[in-house]
Amino acid sequence: MAAPTFTFVKTPEVGVTNPPAGSLRLFADDADSIVKTKDENGVVRPAISGTATDLATTGDPVVIDSAGAPSPGHVLAATVGPANPVATWQNPRAAGVSTPVVQTAIQTGVISASIDQLVRVNISGGSSTVNLPTAVGNTNREIWVKLVSAASGNTCTIDAAGVETIDGAATLVMNTDYEWANLRSDGANWMQIG
Repeated sequence: MAAPTFTFVKTPEVGVTNPPAGSLRLFADDADSIVKTKDENGVVRPAISGTATDLATTGDPVVIDSAGAPSPGHVLAATVGPANPVATWQNPRAAGVSTPVVQTAIQTGVISASIDQLVRVNISGGSSTVNLPTAVGNTNREIWVKLVSAASGNTCTIDAAGVETIDGAATLVMNTDYEWANLRSDGANWMQIG
């Protein structure tokens, strides 16, 4: 995966509103083109004006964690501290914050599902199987499966990975017109929650 890139619209420091408590707002200062943070008290770091070269020599630069590219769905979160704010890649799902769900194109046959995905399945012309990723390491992450057709006597079998289960069973079978299932990982297996 390529390293992430960001585009900031330059804005005057005075035009940047203070973020909620415990947060930082990232912005590019229009006066000097340096990425800065502003905290809930209106404190801007780095507090200097100058050029991007000056950023490296200040006592309070904004550091963005570069220990590998983020996984899909991760967000850049800044940590407020007494000096040197640090922005790190975080998994908001793990903290119970909702992330965007990726909707697939309508599919048929054998389908590989991914985390945080709405899998749309057409079984009007034949049965399908949706293979789930492992539940291990995906605690509280979800997958949605939606039939977008009449069943026409066919089925959609949702198959857990390896020896994992869905509510204690190896598979979940959907065979009702326009049926749907919402599955959540408990870290070891899948649960149908909707």
